[in-house]
Amino acid sequence: MPEKTFKFPASEDKRKLKFQMQWFERFSWLVYMSTGQQGALCIYCVLFARDCTGKGSHQQLKFLVTQLLTKWKDAVHDFKHHSEIQYHKSSVLLADNFMKMYNKSQPNIISQIDNGYLAQIAENRKRLISIIETIKLCGRQELALKGM
Repeated sequence: MPEKTFKFPASEDKRKLKFQMQWFERFSWLVYMSTGQQGALCIYCVLFARDCTGKGSHQQLKFLVTQLLTKWKDAVHDFKHHSEIQYHKSSVLLADNFMKMYNKSQPNIISQIDNGYLAQIAENRKRLISIIETIKLCGRQELALKGM
């Protein structure tokens, strides 16, 4: 995010619209590129979105991903629309998971699988205890076990 005193260039049309600093507060995923071409991008989609989206992965990603947003007239509407797109939501989730892993606040996938495996073993042992107790009871009362 640029400093508060940064002056965004005006658009070249007759209205001379500019990128607004307050948009960073409303859209946490928004970044402004000021080197070379100037415009806005979604940092999460740039880093985590797939190359194509849609059913059958036939739609190329462009808007706010590979193509800078430079027309500020309907920028807030465009940003809101982008926030609701499925590939953006997926990218935000992937970014969140990445940061949890990076900050070590979430165990890696191998640890999660191991913990799931250990939980399954504990659950199976609980179930076996009741089965074994039933078999012992049948043995004490000299009842035949049928169907085993």
